[in-house]
Amino acid sequence: MVMNRDQRVTRLRERHAIARHRLNIVVAAMVIIEDFEGPQRRKRRFRVKPWIQRQFLYGQYETLLHEFLLENPADFEAYLRLKQELFQELCT
Repeated sequence: MVMNRDQRVTRLRERHAIARHRLNIVVAAMVIIEDFEGPQRRKRRFRVKPWIQRQFLYGQYETLLHEFLLENPADFEAYLRLKQELFQELCT
């Protein structure tokens, strides 16, 4: 059976419409699955930093600040909002 040009174009359009419809179904399913699963959260190493857990044992200023300097100077600066040198200058 020989098809003329118009029949071939019609058949190609039908195939294209079917392919688009299938693609839309797949995309909709992916969106539903993504919404159902929710965002992926990465696992944390610890919930509370160790120095925060110890602040009730040692007090907030004396020993805790010394431990800040030994363990993590960045936490010291984040906690007090001061550089270590400026803090020492203010204390003296």
